[in-house]
Amino acid sequence: MRWKIDVEIIRDGGIWLRLKDKRKRIKKEDIEILKLMEAGIVDDDELLSRVAKLTDSDIISSGFRLAQFVEDYGDFIAQATKSSVFGM
Repeated sequence: MRWKIDVEIIRDGGIWLRLKDKRKRIKKEDIEILKLMEAGIVDDDELLSRVAKLTDSDIISSGFRLAQFVEDYGDFIAQATKSSVFGM
């Protein structure tokens, strides 16, 4: 999972994503996923595994968590589809 070109991460009174005229605040529960992406983890399987470890949950629960992340921030994610999280 990657950000679209020109997405900016702004830390000002919270953490925000900005792309042209769109702006969205990152929810508290999504900050760890954001940090993983900032660290360069873009492979969906690796991201899924890391989220499972961070949240101490199974792969299925982590998949739903990432699918919700895609749903929430899809305007900022390159080729965002919930099904890609599950390998469909």
